[in-house]
Amino acid sequence: MGGLSGSWFIHLSAALVSGLLFSTLLTLVMVPVLITAPTVTWRKIQRARDWIKSRSTLSKAAPVTPPKAANSPGLPGIQTAAE
Repeated sequence: MGGLSGSWFIHLSAALVSGLLFSTLLTLVMVPVLITAPTVTWRKIQRARDWIKSRSTLSKAAPVTPPKAANSPGLPGIQTAAE
């Protein structure tokens, strides 16, 4: 039963099984990931670029002005002491 050829087949079968598992994982996991990765990455880059553009156009379109003082005659409905 034991013999020299028996131990050789044990190592051969272990190498075959581990090779089949590795190739299965590579085929079923890594190939789809590598196919979809450029599309996902490109979309994220476009979204970030659009977000940066929208932030820059918002800051240019609506300049921030300081609020007027409470006693300012320009505000309606507020009486000043001089009136």
